[in-house]
Amino acid sequence: MEPSVGIKSHAGILRLGMSPDDAQPLLDRDRDIQVEFRGDPPVVVFIQSPKHWGTLDGIELFETAADEVVAEIARRYGLDPAIYRPGRNEYYFPSLNMILWRSCASDVDGEQGYIFDCVSLHAPGYYDAKTLTSIRAQSGLSPISEQSPADVSRV
Repeated sequence: MEPSVGIKSHAGILRLGMSPDDAQPLLDRDRDIQVEFRGDPPVVVFIQSPKHWGTLDGIELFETAADEVVAEIARRYGLDPAIYRPGRNEYYFPSLNMILWRSCASDVDGEQGYIFDCVSLHAPGYYDAKTLTSIRAQSGLSPISEQSPADVSRV
């Protein structure tokens, strides 16, 4: 996975900004990945992949405990560990335009919620202000402000 760029699957790399013509052959070969197109001409602005695979800078997103994944992302990207603390269902990483999600949280290996259920990438401006405020709150982040311009720019 390349944050803010795309998600690699066995079919190839599905990138934000791809046209439907370029994306469709990859989607036909990997039906688990979901995308949304917007604009004129339409381009990929959202990609979501289930927990079948995924790495970010060598971090195994779906083979490592979710809390360990978040701690390592926070460490590598210099994020506040008090905000990216263990036990949340959803983590939003504004600088990566990435969300990691699990239906519930567990620290017991093998239980539902021990690993993440999916990862999604989105183009800047994909979420409207109300949705983004909710996502930020669920992830323990402060409301949108002048300090968070990356997640409010427009597609």
